Amino acid sequence: MRTAVLIASIMLFVSCQSAPSSMDKAEQAGGNRVAVPIMILPFSSENEPKGIIPIGETTRHPNDMYGHVGLDFQFDYQPPLVAVADGIVVDIISYGEGHSGTGGVFDVAIGFEGFMAIYSGLAAVSDEISIDGKVIKGQIIGYPYPVGPPENGWHMTHWEFGEYQGGRTFTRLCPVPYFTVQEQDRLKSIWQIAYYDEKDKFPDLCNGIWRNY
Repeated sequence: MRTAVLIASIMLFVSCQSAPSSMDKAEQAGGNRVAVPIMILPFSSENEPKGIIPIGETTRHPNDMYGHVGLDFQFDYQPPLVAVADGIVVDIISYGEGHSGTGGVFDVAIGFEGFMAIYSGLAAVSDEISIDGKVIKGQIIGYPYPVGPPENGWHMTHWEFGEYQGGRTFTRLCPVPYFTVQEQDRLKSIWQIAYYDEKDKFPDLCNGIWRNY
């Protein structure tokens, strides 16, 4: 029963996040890149997600040219999300009242070493960050948004990564090889046990055109 509620909640959350963001996001450009493993995961080892919707899945994103363009991290509580690297806060966007009427929804963009990470669908942003301000790896960025009935306790954030093009633009990439080796191993272990009901169709964290980038 709880699983069914989670699926319904995810669908509602995704539909509410489909409106275009004022962060201009370039689509995947392809090409051969040498990944530099510089990032940690956007959550601590004490706050690992129970579910993940992978990149490139098309069941819940049938109208997107390349499928799902980020990783949806799902938690059964509301943990802090942290900076994946030392960097600069490029933008903080508020969408006003959330779909459940419980407060604002925020996106935060962080630029670092030629890359950008987007934390989308946050219920709250840390008071310690501001646009053009510096962040350090592991610093709290914000908190994921609740999905579904409050009594279920589920929260989710949509997280994207790519090559920074300047301003508010970036070319999306599969983030997996850009995490440190230790964090890659950790993420793969999380994925093995994380809830996702279509792993037979989309078995990898990055599927489709995203698999090789």
